[in-house]
Amino acid sequence: MRGVGTERVFTLQRSPMVTGTPSPDRIVREAAALIGASLDVGATLRAIADAAKRALGADRASCYEYDVERQVVTAVYTTETEPRARRALEWACGRGPDALPLWRLQLAGADRMLAIEDYATCADLPAALARDLGSGALIGVRLEHASVRTNGEVSLLGTLFCSYRQPRAFTGQDRSIAYGLANLATLGLANARLHAQTLRSLETAERLAETDELTGLPNRRALERRLEAIPADGERPLSVLVLDLDNFKQINDALGHSVGDDCLRAVARTIEAALRPHDDAGRLGGEEFLAILPDTGSRGAWLVAERLRARIGELPMPGGHRLSASFGVASMPDHARCVADLVRAADTAMYAAKSAGRDRSVVYDPRDVQTVRDVNQRAQVGHEGFVGSVLALAAAVDARDPRTHAHSARVGAIAGAIAAHIGMDGDRVEEVRIAGLLHDVGKVGVSDAVLHKPGPLTAPEWREMARHPEIGANLLVHPELADIRDWILHHHERPDGRGYPHGLSGDAIPIEARVLGISDAYEAMTADRPYRAGIGDARARAELVAGRGTQFDAALVDVLLAVLDGGLLDDAATTRVPLALETGPGGLVTT
Repeated sequence: MRGVGTERVFTLQRSPMVTGTPSPDRIVREAAALIGASLDVGATLRAIADAAKRALGADRASCYEYDVERQVVTAVYTTETEPRARRALEWACGRGPDALPLWRLQLAGADRMLAIEDYATCADLPAALARDLGSGALIGVRLEHASVRTNGEVSLLGTLFCSYRQPRAFTGQDRSIAYGLANLATLGLANARLHAQTLRSLETAERLAETDELTGLPNRRALERRLEAIPADGERPLSVLVLDLDNFKQINDALGHSVGDDCLRAVARTIEAALRPHDDAGRLGGEEFLAILPDTGSRGAWLVAERLRARIGELPMPGGHRLSASFGVASMPDHARCVADLVRAADTAMYAAKSAGRDRSVVYDPRDVQTVRDVNQRAQVGHEGFVGSVLALAAAVDARDPRTHAHSARVGAIAGAIAAHIGMDGDRVEEVRIAGLLHDVGKVGVSDAVLHKPGPLTAPEWREMARHPEIGANLLVHPELADIRDWILHHHERPDGRGYPHGLSGDAIPIEARVLGISDAYEAMTADRPYRAGIGDARARAELVAGRGTQFDAALVDVLLAVLDGGLLDDAATTRVPLALETGPGGLVTT
């Protein structure tokens, strides 16, 4: 028989024994069968100790389990039955080799085996230790194998010791049996530890599969499983909250996705801190979260939502931005008879909160279903009609000032090209282009005397002209134009804080507003006017570079120059009249 990792092959010859007494090889085979059927470390090492005592005729056999990372003995399995002697052996638990002289002696040798045939005559034993041990013998084997390693080094898993009250000459068969049993113990330990490690890995994998990587909260899959596990008996109330951060895309676009990720993590921590120990919460995806509130009715859940909403609104944000969230609340059995319907009801209530103006908590009402549908339909129709009207107004502003004919169309084309170049998605590029068309719509509130003045403006005239971003923003009241409204309001802000109307600086200015500002400036510099010719592309480029980081966003200067160098702005692109400004029969604006 060849043991796992044995230093030698051992073959046990059946020796003449008293009838009924098992031979050493039978004892070893029985131990091997027991170990092969068990992953219990304790059962394995107790079986090895018992087999060693019987097969080697020892007075006592002990298996020690060792933790290589902590470098201490963690358990002792011994055949010793006398209480005092047993306590002395178990004293090793929690201690390392430095406190265990025989361990130190065994670890010091190149061979896994330590065999002392007579304590009194062993030259390697310190004299004091030999006196303490008195008469007797010992054979021990380290439990280690080349395939079990920690940080590249062979790991010590434990030791097997067999002790005798009298000196003993160990035969080759004794040594082979000791090696074989030690190898069985090593195999059993390694298998048990591998099994435990596999279970831990599976548990970790399962936990990761149900954990949102960004926030550390349970993900949608985990939330669905937890909701499915809740008994829907209707005897105890259950509420859920669905919350969605308002205008979160604007946060990502203005401050960057890394700041957006920080915001999501902060919201997750806020939700965790606000809930009770038996509540649960997770991230459904994007900027949407769900909280499960057992034993809570709709009134209590609404109060929780309001508390959370207030705390989210208090989270510190860079650049003067503010986080807000819309909450939907639904409860069983009031609003649903199963958890799937409960979540749908809370989701409907959340959209009702969005439709009602955002930053509020709404408890589900069956009328919300039709209300949300109606609002969405009205928003679609209203959006189309409203945008068409505002675009017509922008065209009228250009027509009102013939010196800037088609200025807005060209600004829209330039802004759209920049937005596409920096990686904005198709919908956002189109919104930026529309914002370019609308950026000067506020000039409808500027008097003809100021708008048409050919020379420099006086201070009062300048103040009147500088009001046009605010006037334009006030005209764009439709909810679907909330983002565009904000960009137009700030398109004359500057990175150095010397712009208007609010003197914002740096990243506090929405990136789209910065795109509009540089597009407006470049078009104004290069376009011919009745009272002056454009300064030309070369000089306009020089002005952009000169204002890099002060008047204009430094990165956008590089982007616009790249757009120009790449020929992405041709004459057709910068002079075309957008489809939204074309007129249909009877002069009606079509969209």
